[in-house]
Amino acid sequence: MSSIASTTSAMSVSVFGEEMELNDAVDKVFKSIQHAVNHSHSTLREIICDMDRDGDFKVLYDNAERIFDFSDEISSLFKELKGIINQIVKPSTAEEREYVKSIKNKK
Repeated sequence: MSSIASTTSAMSVSVFGEEMELNDAVDKVFKSIQHAVNHSHSTLREIICDMDRDGDFKVLYDNAERIFDFSDEISSLFKELKGIINQIVKPSTAEEREYVKSIKNKK
């Protein structure tokens, strides 16, 4: 088990246009996802509070736009995550390629 762990910890992947160790890449992507989700959550709470106080539409809409931006950022981050997964989980045999093909055909 330790040989597998040492192999993966030394593995490099490309993320955000740069090469980095696998564990660092995963941590960086998830930290960014968590940041965007947390900010979306707190911004939505601000909108709700402002609505309860009959807040100014412009302020409400500006905050809504911030959430839309965070949503775009989250989508981009999940694409980076898919890229990491595709770099590390690759079929190497004909049987594995056939398995992947069968899964993709089900979608």
